[in-house]
Amino acid sequence: MVNSNKIKIIGSEFFDTNLEYRVCSHLTPILDYLTKDLPDFDKNQKLISDRGCALTLKINFTIDLEELKQIFELPQFIVLSKECNAVVCRKCWCDIEGK
Repeated sequence: MVNSNKIKIIGSEFFDTNLEYRVCSHLTPILDYLTKDLPDFDKNQKLISDRGCALTLKINFTIDLEELKQIFELPQFIVLSKECNAVVCRKCWCDIEGK
């Protein structure tokens, strides 16, 4: 049963390609939520590319992954990684990585 009070992730039907300075459309609502109380946070900072073409936005705080599960209705292609303290979009190979 899906909780209708959760925020639904809506983004491009396809993978996003212009990710040099922004996380993908699927992760944008999560980034907005994580940084809502940080007005000086630069959401348009350059993402870091790994050797496999994945792109990472590094943030300077820990992501509460359990809280994200409660707040968002996450599609199967968005993975919460406890190991990396990260939220990963497997459609666009983009992620937000915390401390």
